[in-house]
Amino acid sequence: MLLAVAAADQAAERPAAATCAVREVHTKVRGSAGDGAPPERTVYRFVLGCPGGYPAELKEDRAVAAVGARIRVAYDPAHRVSPSWRARPPRGRPPRGPQP
Repeated sequence: MLLAVAAADQAAERPAAATCAVREVHTKVRGSAGDGAPPERTVYRFVLGCPGGYPAELKEDRAVAAVGARIRVAYDPAHRVSPSWRARPPRGRPPRGPQP
């Protein structure tokens, strides 16, 4: 089930993009227990300062930026899917400007 949700999230449209300032970076190590459990992983939560106030945060499994950096964030204004730090142009449209 989780794999299906993750695949749907990755494939979803994020028709809007904004350049946001990274205000804070928080890390949390997700542990595991028992034999055969998946390895520990670190989740990074970035508190953002974006025009209009959304998206306000971004969660990734790697450190994509440091505090003070400006990153391009793709998002769905209808909030159907989580924001993504890699701004991709909507299908059928060429990218505008440099992409991270």
